[in-house]
Amino acid sequence: MLHFTLLDKKTVSDDSFDDYSREVLASFLPATDDGVEVCYALSPTHLFIRLFADGEYSFVYPIALSDAADDTEALTRLSEYAKKEELPLVICDIPPECIDEVAELFTHTREYFDGECYAVNVISECALLDSEPEICDGVISLSALKEEDILEYARLQRDAELNKYWGYDYRDDPQASSDRYFYDSAKRGFEDGVSLTLGVYYGGTLIGEGVLWGFDLMGGCEIAFKISREYQGRGLGRRTMELLVRLAENIEIGTLYARVDDRNSVSSHILSACFEEYARQDGKIYYLKRL
Repeated sequence: MLHFTLLDKKTVSDDSFDDYSREVLASFLPATDDGVEVCYALSPTHLFIRLFADGEYSFVYPIALSDAADDTEALTRLSEYAKKEELPLVICDIPPECIDEVAELFTHTREYFDGECYAVNVISECALLDSEPEICDGVISLSALKEEDILEYARLQRDAELNKYWGYDYRDDPQASSDRYFYDSAKRGFEDGVSLTLGVYYGGTLIGEGVLWGFDLMGGCEIAFKISREYQGRGLGRRTMELLVRLAENIEIGTLYARVDDRNSVSSHILSACFEEYARQDGKIYYLKRL
């Protein structure tokens, strides 16, 4: 997995860089004087540059370090990084001869041309939505979280027993002291086009959440859900999963992925009903479903 390190004069002179890489990195130093955050990652085949300016991230088209470098592989690695960091993927400074390759690799793109260089905004299925969708099965519904449910949603996120397999511990997050923080984070994920978090409502009461996230920008995303402990054992987790699958189909997702802690027998049982297990690694079970 890529690791980006803040660019400064010390790292430019690092002996691990060849002359060409050092020259490219040095060319970005003036931008830091204008308040642009410039970060880099170096792989055996490519130099990756990440920019942060005016509140937005963008990535320079991967810079090949040899004639044999595979740009498609580098772009795939870049999309994996953006997915992991939950960042929108905007690629700038694309050579004109490479613009078709970018458009063919990703499912949804929007091109820009400033008169000199191309840039592409790689768009997730989530970002194509005008508003958070709603779906129901006559018993439960998945819909946008409501302001009046901020306290209950925060309670769900702070339930240590409920979240022990979720992969997130609010106690490690200094911002989680605010009840509104969880609600705002969910809304911001949708606004950024990187995640869709919906409340699970039963009789008008918020009892859990369903999430489509980790959009790989190539037609796939991950699924996750949880139900409040007071409402478990009623088949509501299965219903939530089935509604999320229907919703993914509605927004034209091609492949759904899920990963579950192998100690979480309840969730693995639910997913096994309609997902295919394809791997077990590091205490996790991995599932997929073609739609």
